[in-house]
Amino acid sequence: MKGACFTWLSWFCVIGWSSLLHAAEQLPTDLPRVQIYLLTDEMPAPDGTESAATQRLRRQLAEFPELQYDIQYVSWPKALTEVARRTDALVYEIARTPSREKRYYWLFPNETSNLYLYALADEPLRHASLQQLQQQPALKIACPAESAHCEMLRLSGFSKEQVLEVRLSEQTSVERLLLAKRVQFIAVAAEDFRRRMAILKVPPKDYVTGPQVASLTNYLAGGPTLHPALRKLLSRDTAPSL
Repeated sequence: MKGACFTWLSWFCVIGWSSLLHAAEQLPTDLPRVQIYLLTDEMPAPDGTESAATQRLRRQLAEFPELQYDIQYVSWPKALTEVARRTDALVYEIARTPSREKRYYWLFPNETSNLYLYALADEPLRHASLQQLQQQPALKIACPAESAHCEMLRLSGFSKEQVLEVRLSEQTSVERLLLAKRVQFIAVAAEDFRRRMAILKVPPKDYVTGPQVASLTNYLAGGPTLHPALRKLLSRDTAPSL
């Protein structure tokens, strides 16, 4: 009886070890340590509390325990530059647009953001529709350079002369142009606009929400040279990519 138990236990151990070895063989062994870029808007608070976007990212990446990563908070141009050239870099919360479709590996979607036009409360055109605004050749709408915002403005029918692409010296640069009345409107995601106007201490009564330009889905994405093992591990999107 003891011999039978010993044999049964031995086979159990062999099967168990075989399963563990097989599982280990399925895990990528050449994964680089990943650098993930978020906007400086998402930097932790002085007390160390992380932004909602950063917390959401960590929850999503917890599904990949084999992945090692660092989060870096940088300007938008810096994020796009690094992701375009590095094999170990990802950018979080990048909107998927027609012009970007073939320039990135779209790994998995995040949340959807709504892009609106915003104006000061005393702007004469504040209640105009998109179509009415497009018929104003002298109109100026500011948006961050290299952003989905500028692209969606042009796709919706605004001319290149009406769209002012702003190189950001700080994250509130576009809002400051509106407050200085150098433009009539700015194109900003709703949640970003409210946060930045609060930083600038501008009360809600001083501005109005104009027409919606687009609804955009944000992604975790990599550039054209993204490491193949990272693509395989993280890719969940079935739509066309690179």
